[in-house]
Amino acid sequence: MKRIVEAVANGFKYLRVDTYLANGKIYVGELTFYHRMGCVKADGQKQLGQLLDFDRTTYKPVFGSKT
Repeated sequence: MKRIVEAVANGFKYLRVDTYLANGKIYVGELTFYHRMGCVKADGQKQLGQLLDFDRTTYKPVFGSKT
């Protein structure tokens, strides 16, 4: 599993790869590109996020978001 996750995540700055073992076979499930999917609402999160080197040109606000 570890080798598969490392291969899938290769080249990404952060990628959580959900894997499953069923009937002796390994399956890759959800891929998450941001820690906790960006759902954390705490003091300092925006400032910490600015320190990350992500491509912000393709950023789209969450529908209904006030930020």
